[in-house]
Amino acid sequence: MPNFNTLARLIQKRIFGNKQQKSYIFPIDHISTDRFKRMFYTREELEALSEIYESGGIAAKIVETYGLYVTARGWTIESNKDIIGSDEIAEKVRKYLDNAKIDRWLRYIINQSFLYGFGVCEVTWEDDIPTHVYMLDASEFEIVMDEYGNILSYRQHVGGGSRDKIDMLPEDIIKINAIESYSPYGISVIHRSMEDIKRDDRISESIAVGFERHGTPKWHHKVDVSNALDPRTDLENYKMGVKGITAKKDVVTTSNVDITNVDSGSVDYKIDTEFSLARMCASTGMPAELIGLRLGTTDNTAVSRIESFKYEIDAYKATIAAQLTEQLVNRIVGAPDVCYFKFKSTSATEDSNTVDIITKLMGANPSNPLWIGEDWIRSKLEIEGINQI
Repeated sequence: MPNFNTLARLIQKRIFGNKQQKSYIFPIDHISTDRFKRMFYTREELEALSEIYESGGIAAKIVETYGLYVTARGWTIESNKDIIGSDEIAEKVRKYLDNAKIDRWLRYIINQSFLYGFGVCEVTWEDDIPTHVYMLDASEFEIVMDEYGNILSYRQHVGGGSRDKIDMLPEDIIKINAIESYSPYGISVIHRSMEDIKRDDRISESIAVGFERHGTPKWHHKVDVSNALDPRTDLENYKMGVKGITAKKDVVTTSNVDITNVDSGSVDYKIDTEFSLARMCASTGMPAELIGLRLGTTDNTAVSRIESFKYEIDAYKATIAAQLTEQLVNRIVGAPDVCYFKFKSTSATEDSNTVDIITKLMGANPSNPLWIGEDWIRSKLEIEGINQI
């Protein structure tokens, strides 16, 4: 009598036949006949994203600002209070992750996930304890899946040759998608705003060319050589005469020379650049003030945008923390729901509000029949290690 797994494979074979494993390496078009479709980026697009990031500029700053706001206030491992002994287990997990130098690679993999849609690192394990984590370039990877979307391996393309491929098992890879989708490749913040980035690049180049051509005053010299015996020689002599003119020198000519000012005004570039940068910031969800820009807004609107951005960051934190819990914490513990990876609060204002609430509760009377109790306060404010309030 075959076991359950063998029976399941026999049933699958009878229904679907012997189908070959499919390796998706950034195809040009969606394959409409597949049971599992995915959103993808071509290798050229990933290389373009890499070039944008490495060249610096506003797009690179946006990626790094996202990573900074997610990681800046640190992380912790929270225990499940319903499980006895979970506090000790959470403390051990914290030490294991510290030993694996998590603070060195965490921001890197998160930056990559905002840039490419997914970030990857390789992990070496010893008895389900992470010993080393190696940072990898996500733009070199394709994700090999079966026809149902199950990840079979992470295939790294190195050196550019068709045979230079390394397949890594899913359990040896940490993959983070800051913005999740139905595809394991996730969604790139920068790719979504690619047209705005290209437009800003064209505008910046046009402004630079405009300054070179029209940014400083020029003079048009009209020289009447109609009665000259050798007009070319007269013009060359005149050019030599005015060649050494500087801002501190005056020009004296005969009546047959007319000098006209050209490009006396300045180049008006402010409207064009603000339009371009505003669209880029809007498409990436980044408040302009956080990357050093001031796009004609008041302090009140800037504060509102930044506050909304922090809510967005909290959502990303929850998504990334859940993925780290599943891929790291649960494997270390050997079971789910014992403890969890968690990023600390995004807002310092939130911390100050908590302190204010605790201060007020400390002044309350515990003997009052309406006293809500210390345990309730601790659970609602998520505070630990306090003997008395």
